[in-house]
Amino acid sequence: EVVTVTAVPADGYELDKILVNGKEININVFAVTGNCTVTASFKAVENSDTTVTVNNTASEAGATITAPEGGWKEGENTFTVSAEKPCVVAVSYDGGLTYVRVTATATGTDGTYSFTADITAGTQVAVAVAGDTDGNGKINIIDCVQLKAATLGTRELSPLNKVTCDTDGNGRINIIDCVQLKAATLGTRELSW
Repeated sequence: EVVTVTAVPADGYELDKILVNGKEININVFAVTGNCTVTASFKAVENSDTTVTVNNTASEAGATITAPEGGWKEGENTFTVSAEKPCVVAVSYDGGLTYVRVTATATGTDGTYSFTADITAGTQVAVAVAGDTDGNGKINIIDCVQLKAATLGTRELSPLNKVTCDTDGNGRINIIDCVQLKAATLGTRELSW
């Protein structure tokens, strides 16, 4: 009698080998001539590269993003960002409908900042100049006007810009963010990473 064995691994696992009476077979169809024991063993799938979209609207400010050594993987990833101006790093897990700010975990002496974020397939990593409402890579009076309009409810900011314009990092856009952004455009205050 001919037997076909189908071994279906759980998520995160792959078939390692199939044993018939303790001997490994290389195919899943074999002839049976009597009683036999069939065993399938599985192994965890090693983290393979994960597709991550990197959105660097701060490239005008010289921002560069260095992916983790070995590429983006499912789970915790540490990467670096450097730029001439303070930037905001944020991640989106829902295709850009919402963003979450990622706080720098370390600062290098050369102006490079390290960030650690949990990455899943399809994650978007964004880098934008802090306070930049229009995505042109710089802050100016136009950004102040647009942020003020957003605080008054007469203009809607994009999900990413809601994070980049939260200059005090409290999770809300308000008049304090407007004052800090205006001071930054006048050169009397520097926005922080």
